[in-house]
Amino acid sequence: MLEKDIYFVKQLIFKKIKPKSLSEKFHKILFSKIENLILNDKELIKIYNHNKEVSIDDFAKIYITFVNKKIKNLLTKFKKNKINIIFISEKVYFNQIRINNFFNSKFIDTASISINNKNIHHNGFKINLSLSIFEIFILLSKSKNFKIFSQGWLFRYHQSYLIDSFKNSNIHIVEMMDLNSFWFPKYKNKKIERSMKIVWGHDAKLNHELQLFSENYLYNNCDKVLFPGSINHVEDLKLNNKYRFEKYFEFGPYPQKKYFAKPVIKKKYKPENINLVFAGGIVPIEKRRTKKIYADAQFVSTAKIILSQNYNLTVFNNPLQLKEKYYKTVYKPHYKLMNRYKNNYKFLKGFVGKEATKRLSSYDLGLMIYDFNKTTLIGENHFKNMIPTKFFLYMEACLPVLVSSRWVTVSQIVQRYNLGCVVSEQNIYNLKNIIKKIDIAQLKKNVSSYRNLFKDFSQFEFLLN
Repeated sequence: MLEKDIYFVKQLIFKKIKPKSLSEKFHKILFSKIENLILNDKELIKIYNHNKEVSIDDFAKIYITFVNKKIKNLLTKFKKNKINIIFISEKVYFNQIRINNFFNSKFIDTASISINNKNIHHNGFKINLSLSIFEIFILLSKSKNFKIFSQGWLFRYHQSYLIDSFKNSNIHIVEMMDLNSFWFPKYKNKKIERSMKIVWGHDAKLNHELQLFSENYLYNNCDKVLFPGSINHVEDLKLNNKYRFEKYFEFGPYPQKKYFAKPVIKKKYKPENINLVFAGGIVPIEKRRTKKIYADAQFVSTAKIILSQNYNLTVFNNPLQLKEKYYKTVYKPHYKLMNRYKNNYKFLKGFVGKEATKRLSSYDLGLMIYDFNKTTLIGENHFKNMIPTKFFLYMEACLPVLVSSRWVTVSQIVQRYNLGCVVSEQNIYNLKNIIKKIDIAQLKKNVSSYRNLFKDFSQFEFLLN
């Protein structure tokens, strides 16, 4: 099957699934962003090889008939397994696993659908499968009363927009992770636009506008919006306040008892021997990931500041971020730091689940501090409202935190429950004066009490309504 024939079929299908709400301005950019997800190319070619004698127009009809039959069989399978909760995402996301744990605790089976990605299986789901966007369109158009979960994220909100456009009489709940509107509120600034193009390509500005349109569509049309942080998202996004806790909810990857690590409390803590740990995704250090956007998340300057103060520091990188065989290439500055601070610095591939919290529990303080001085382009509302996943991971590990004051919502929680210490951008250079004043043993006891507030899944109950 020729590439031009595959492209023709994709264009044909796109015209069929293109939402009526989509402005003509975004037709080409949306197609370009989902072109590789619309169909399963291998499956398409396999069917074509059995129908070479027909015209490409007739073949397109044969393919559509095949997809309809495939989805009919899938719906029969869902019915047989009593599935009415479905997660749809390009890849399994962190909170999807956490939400699914809640449903499992209620003996509710779920299905996980990955968009054209075979590497998606996870033990917690009754059914794991991969579908193309067109197959998802047919699935939702032929079903009703499913509860659909999706996650929007930076430059991927068009996927959740499409799901909501397709949803028919199903219920759609979307988690809004890393909002384009919060990251780049001043995207028309030439300096910001240039940096966006370096990371996201020549069409980054129009793509960003597509994401803004998708975000706004979801706020107005999906059934529930989950903000992974403060409910103040509602005010800062200028949404209708009357829908707070009715349609708009604050919702995070809250601590879950199955991941709780046993508290490790030393008899005595010497300020000069404190072991610090950072757990989270370190952005690859490469030309495309410009420092003007990613310097803080690449963590190089932050590590230098901490190590220069003679602390022991371990970084556990998100194990799903990148294969370890690429580490020495894309994290070269961290390997240089390990050579320079041989006895003080470790940069390692992290762990997941209970193994992750068990490893973290042996440390003294979890880090949520960054050298923000080199990050100039990301909007303040992102830092103000977000609660990064690592915060709740530290809580499960019974680990007090040092958190940058720029993370406003996290800082408020830390101060309210006495879970660690809030550090200003200036004081990151003077951690010794901060650490020597805190009682780590007591902080660990406070963390243990705080995480117990979440042990019964009560924060998830509204998802059943």
